[in-house]
Amino acid sequence: MAEDIHAFFHEKRNRAVIESLVRVEVKPIVPRWFRLSRISGKTFVLTGGLASMTRDEAKDRLAALGAKVSESVSRNTDYVVIGVARGSKADRARELGITTINEKEFLELIGARS
Repeated sequence: MAEDIHAFFHEKRNRAVIESLVRVEVKPIVPRWFRLSRISGKTFVLTGGLASMTRDEAKDRLAALGAKVSESVSRNTDYVVIGVARGSKADRARELGITTINEKEFLELIGARS
């Protein structure tokens, strides 16, 4: 199946159709099981502001994808999202060896357009 998917996306005609759909802002419906597989059950901490959405919107998006949001960094944290004017949470994450991601990486992870 992976080979078929790879072949599909490497065909010029298929890419052109997808690009035209993106241009007119058609948003594909991604099955819930697929979306959840990436971050479901993961714990996120947000630090600093995001340019693309409010903190509450980010929390809502994460919750909709099955992730948990915590206010503090601990060994149970999977990702710390570092926004503008980051706080001490980023430093704590680095001390604990927790994965830190910027806003662009966060948007890619949750399947949002940057």
